[in-house]
Amino acid sequence: MISFKSFRDVLEVNGNCYLLDMRYTADHGNECMAFPCSSTGDVTSWLEAWAKDGMELTEEEFKKCKREFVEYMKGKAEK
Repeated sequence: MISFKSFRDVLEVNGNCYLLDMRYTADHGNECMAFPCSSTGDVTSWLEAWAKDGMELTEEEFKKCKREFVEYMKGKAEK
């Protein structure tokens, strides 16, 4: 079995929870995606709220994805 590095965390933004997941995907390569979820991380919709691809699979890049996602969602709420 092939094993790939991945990262995930639950973030609360604007009163909503999101599962942020970064991993290798066959269709987009390395990708960081956010999905609506419960406070315990159970995904409530597999329609992504945000996605970015092309980064390295490192903890530092995952932290950067978190910051970018939060900024994106806060900006979206201001509109």
